[in-house]
Amino acid sequence: GFLFKGQKTVPYCPRCQTPLSSFELAQGYAEAEDPSVYLRFKIQNSKSYNLPPNTSFLVWTTTPWTLPGNVALVVNPAADYVILRHNDENLILAKDRLEIFGTGTTVVKQVKGKDLVGLKYEPLYQLTDHTTAYQVYSEDFVSLEEGTGIVHIAPAFGEDDFELSQKRGLPLVNYLDREGKFSQNIAELNIKGTYFKEADAIILDNLASRGFLFKSEKITHTYPFCWRCSTPLIYQVMDSWFIKMSSLRKELIAANQKINWIPGHLKQGRFGEWLKEAKDWAISRQRFWGTPLPIWICQKCGEKMVVGSISELKKKAFSFPKTKELDLHRPFVDEIVLKCEKCNGQAKRVEEVIDVWFDSGAMPFAVKEYPDFYPADYIAEGIDQTRGWFYTLLAVATALSKERPYKNVLSHGLVLDEKGLKMSKSRGNMVEPGLVLERFGADALRFYFYTATQIGENIRFSFEDLRNSANRWQRFFRNSFLYLKIKLASCQSSAEQTTVASVKHILDQWLLSEYNLLIREVTNNFNQYKIVEAARQIENFLEMLSNWYVRRSRGRFTKGFFGTLKEVLLGTSKLLAPLTPFLSEEVWQGLRAKEMPFSVHLSNWPKAKEKLINPKLNQQMAMARQLAEAILGLRSKAGIKVRQPLAVASFEGPVLGKSILEIVAAEVNVLKIRKIKTSPEFKVKLDTKMTAELKQMGLERELIRQIMDLRKGFGYQINDRLLAKLEPKSKALSKLLKDRKNKIAASARLELVLEIEAKHKKEILVNEEPITISLA
Repeated sequence: GFLFKGQKTVPYCPRCQTPLSSFELAQGYAEAEDPSVYLRFKIQNSKSYNLPPNTSFLVWTTTPWTLPGNVALVVNPAADYVILRHNDENLILAKDRLEIFGTGTTVVKQVKGKDLVGLKYEPLYQLTDHTTAYQVYSEDFVSLEEGTGIVHIAPAFGEDDFELSQKRGLPLVNYLDREGKFSQNIAELNIKGTYFKEADAIILDNLASRGFLFKSEKITHTYPFCWRCSTPLIYQVMDSWFIKMSSLRKELIAANQKINWIPGHLKQGRFGEWLKEAKDWAISRQRFWGTPLPIWICQKCGEKMVVGSISELKKKAFSFPKTKELDLHRPFVDEIVLKCEKCNGQAKRVEEVIDVWFDSGAMPFAVKEYPDFYPADYIAEGIDQTRGWFYTLLAVATALSKERPYKNVLSHGLVLDEKGLKMSKSRGNMVEPGLVLERFGADALRFYFYTATQIGENIRFSFEDLRNSANRWQRFFRNSFLYLKIKLASCQSSAEQTTVASVKHILDQWLLSEYNLLIREVTNNFNQYKIVEAARQIENFLEMLSNWYVRRSRGRFTKGFFGTLKEVLLGTSKLLAPLTPFLSEEVWQGLRAKEMPFSVHLSNWPKAKEKLINPKLNQQMAMARQLAEAILGLRSKAGIKVRQPLAVASFEGPVLGKSILEIVAAEVNVLKIRKIKTSPEFKVKLDTKMTAELKQMGLERELIRQIMDLRKGFGYQINDRLLAKLEPKSKALSKLLKDRKNKIAASARLELVLEIEAKHKKEILVNEEPITISLA
C-alpha cells in the first residue's frame, strides 16, 4: 500500500515538463525579484453585512499570474481584523498588519477573523459559477507575519490552496499548459500562449485599469527554481505516482537514531526535522529518458500490475518487441503488453519514468556485491544532500524494511566566495577548479578544505588563505624531507643504519614522544571522523618538526638524528596519505627501504609506541619554545638580529632542565641562559651590551650566511665543496679571517686559497663591512 496514484500539488518545471519531489525542491531555492502587489477584493452588497459602502478586502500576493485562478479568500479565525478608512474607501486587513500604512488612516471597526467568514466578494475574473466560490473562509495557516493577513486562494497553484479546495469543495481553475503558458484567454485578456512569469505585467495593467490594484512594488525573496535547469517552478495540481513516505515517518526517525552524524547537530536538526515532516514522494516523471516506471494497467478492467524482474516480465507478457536483445528503456519497453492477472485483458505500461533520485536511493541494492557491504560504513556529501541522497538512501531502505543504509555520514558545507556569496556565472565570482589545481596542486587544495572550517560549515574560498595554508604545511613537510635527503647523501657512512634503537639526544627523544602522541591523537580523531582536528594536529606537528627539531638539530649528523627524522617523516607520510596523497607518496618514495611496501597507500597504518610518549618532556619543550619566543621578542624590540650573539639572557619561570636550556640558548643565540627564580609565568631580561668578541661572532655568522646565499645564487649544491678567495676591505673583516678562517671555511664548505681562477666574483657588505668573494 506504499505505492499509489493520486492528485496532489507538486512543484513543476515547465522547461523539463515534469514534477519534482519535495527534496529536489529543497535544493533549488534562490533569491529572486518578483512583484509585491496589494489588491482590492470588493465586497458585494456591503450594506447587507452592515459594512460601510465601498468596502474591500486588501489582499497581498507575489504571484499575480495566479489571480485569474482565485476562487476564495482566507482569514485567520482567531486574529483581529480592522475596517480602515483610507482616503475615500474602506479596507479590511489584519490589525497586526497596519504597519503597511502610514498616517492619514482611521480605524472604523474591529472584528475577529471568524466574523468575516461567508462574506462574498466581486471576482477579479469570474471563471467559475460554482456556489462555493468567491467568498471568505477561515484557516489557522494564515500568517500575520507578512502581507495583510488575508490570503488569496487559487487551488490549482498552491498546496494549502488545493487542500482547502478538497476540504471546502472549491472548484479547480487551471489555465496553464505543460510549458507554463496560458492555455486560454482570460475574460478580456488576450493572454493565450503567454509564459506565466510574463503574464504578471499584463494582468496587473488590466487590474489597475479596472480599479482592483491598490499598490504595486518589487520584492526580493526566496523562490524555488529547478535544480537541473534553474527555471522558476510552478506549484501545480497534477496526477502522479507516489510512495507514501508520510506513513513511514516513525520508521525513518527510528533508523536515523542508529546513524552517526558528523556534525552531530544534523541528526536531530536539519535531517531529523525533515524526517518528522516527510512528505509522500512523487516518484513519477513525465520524461522520455530515465528508468521506466514498471507499472502496467489493464485497458479492460483497470487492474494495476507492478513487475519486479525481467523473468517476471517475460512470464506475464503477451508479446515482446521485435529486437534481438530486450531493451528496458523507452520506447521499446512501451511496446511490451502484459496479460492481466484479473481478466486476461491487455495491460499497457504507464508513460512515466522514475525520479532519478529513486535510482540513487536504490544504489545499495543495485550493486553486484549486495548485501556483502550493506550497510555502508561511511558516506560523505554536501549539506544540501540532507534533502537529497542522504534522504533517498534512507527512504528506499526504510520502504523495503531494511536497516539503515549507512552507519556514519559526514556532511560538509558549501564553497562560497570570499564575501560568503554562492558562486555563480551571473555574479562572475566562480573559481575554476582546474586553474586552482594547476596553480597550487591537489594536495594544497585538499588540505585547505580540511583545515579552513569545521565540518558542516561553509567555506569562504580565498586564494590568499589557500596560498598561506599551502606555504605552511607543505613548506614544513617538504623542507624537512629535503634536508634529510641532502644530509643522507653527504653522510653515506651514517646512512647505513637509520633505524631508531635507543636514542639518547633529548631532541630525538622529544620528537619521538610528540610523533607517537600524534599517531594516537590523529588515529582517535579519524576514528571519530574529526578530520579537521586531525589535519590541524598534523599541521602543528609539522611546524614543530621543521621550526624546532630540524633547526635545532643542524650540524648534528648522528645515527640517532638520521634514524629519528627518517622514521618520523615516513610515519607522517602515512598519517597524511588520506589527506594529501601526492606529497605523501613523494616523501615515501624518497625515503622508503626496498623491503617496505611499494606505495605509502599500500602500507599499514602506524601504531603509537606508548612507551616513547613522555608527557613531561613534551611539556618541558613546549615551555622552552615559550621562553625562546619571549627572548626573541626582546631581541626584536631592541633591534638586534638573531645572528648577532649576545652574552646572557635571564628569566623567572618554571623549572627547565639543563639540556633544555642549552637548546633555548642556541635558538635565541645567547652564550648563557641564567635562571633568577622559579615562578609560574615567564619573565625575561636580555643583556644587550655588545663586546668586541660578540661583534666578531656576529660578523662571522653574517659572513657565513651571505656566502651560503652566494653559493645558492650561483647554482651550487649545498654539498659542493668550493675553492674560495676572500679579500676583506676592512680591519674588522681582516681580523675575523685571521682569527676564525678555518671555522668559516668549514661552515661554508670552502677551501680557502690565495690565488684563484674565479668562475664567480662579487663584492658584498657584511654588516656594512666590504669584502670581495671569488668562487671556483
